[in-house]
Amino acid sequence: KAESAKVEGLIQILNGDWSAGYESLKKGMGAKDTDVITYIASSYAAFKSSKTDKWQQLLKEAEEKFISAWGAIGTQWGINRTMAQIHALLLINEKSLSAEEIMSKLNISRGNVNMNVRDLMSWGLVHKVLKFGERKEFFTAEKDIYKTAIQILRERRKRELVPILNLLGELESNEISDKKSEHFKKVVGDIHQFGNKTNKILDKMSRADENWFTGSLMKILMNK
Repeated sequence: KAESAKVEGLIQILNGDWSAGYESLKKGMGAKDTDVITYIASSYAAFKSSKTDKWQQLLKEAEEKFISAWGAIGTQWGINRTMAQIHALLLINEKSLSAEEIMSKLNISRGNVNMNVRDLMSWGLVHKVLKFGERKEFFTAEKDIYKTAIQILRERRKRELVPILNLLGELESNEISDKKSEHFKKVVGDIHQFGNKTNKILDKMSRADENWFTGSLMKILMNK
């Protein structure tokens, strides 16, 4: 009966009925007021701790799923899985992380971290953070997704489209007069023309944030 009264009292308190809950606890415990108050405080602390642990576990699982998914997506826009996972980890962390923290969270080697962080910095997606009094290097990712998308667009254009256009330009300028080459030159010329138009569109999009009106319009379109 005493244990039943204690459970009933705690339930009443959790439901907001402090007066009834207090009386039930006092009756079940047969204790002084100070002992009842101490019991309530310790029970509440244990309850709050269990809920905090639960939410922390759910958050950890969600973060792991996001990092894994971002790693798979990254391979679609030209970077390796580990590089994308490091980017995801830095993206979801408010504070900058050291190489040691990245190693621990993703279970990868220091060499792997250093190489991929360096590549992410060359893409303009990750930046080094200096902390006063710290000898370690810390890193953070750009948190503005719009700026991140634009930067990825710029880098893919520079690394993939521009080299192809340069090659097509060289092929198109070759002085080949053979009749059999006419079809080849026409196909190359058409691809080159289409590629140049695409390049101009991508160039305008990548420079949108430099123009207030265009940048604002792009953000509106992306938010729809």
